[in-house]
Amino acid sequence: GIKNTHLFDLSYHFNHVQDTVLLLNPGYLSGDAGLNFLSFTYTFTRNNTDIHFYPAKGYFYSLSLRNYGLGLHKSFSAFDAGSTFAYYASLFKNVCISSGIIARISSKKDQQFLYAPNLGYEGIFVRGYEYYLIKGQGYLLGKNELKYRILNTRIHLKFIPASKFNSIPLEIYSKC
Repeated sequence: GIKNTHLFDLSYHFNHVQDTVLLLNPGYLSGDAGLNFLSFTYTFTRNNTDIHFYPAKGYFYSLSLRNYGLGLHKSFSAFDAGSTFAYYASLFKNVCISSGIIARISSKKDQQFLYAPNLGYEGIFVRGYEYYLIKGQGYLLGKNELKYRILNTRIHLKFIPASKFNSIPLEIYSKC
């Protein structure tokens, strides 16, 4: 139970842009000055890693299903699905490796710019292209990383009497 997370999200989107934006980019909201709709998202996450924020061992899996418009909006209705899988392993005493695949696809061919599955949003970056946005109907991205632990120590706080709370782990990694 603690490793699995289910997220249900029902949200209302209210978008309004000035006419100047539509003159410069007519496809920004498909030519509409305003776009309002409901969306529903379901996300399942399984995190079986040793450290939640900077894992060295284990695996992570996530599946997200999103429905824009819920079939109620005349000019905007789309469905997209995304998934992430990452595996983390220790090769040697201070060397870790991680490998992951991130994928997302949309059912709508010419989706509005704000809601298209673009690389460069939501923490999905291609190394070396962090300052760029890669637009498309979908993507498949593989990421690999090699980490070397430079420092592994604990800072003991003597003024806190409880042994479970009086030490702070400190690890420093170099990665490529």
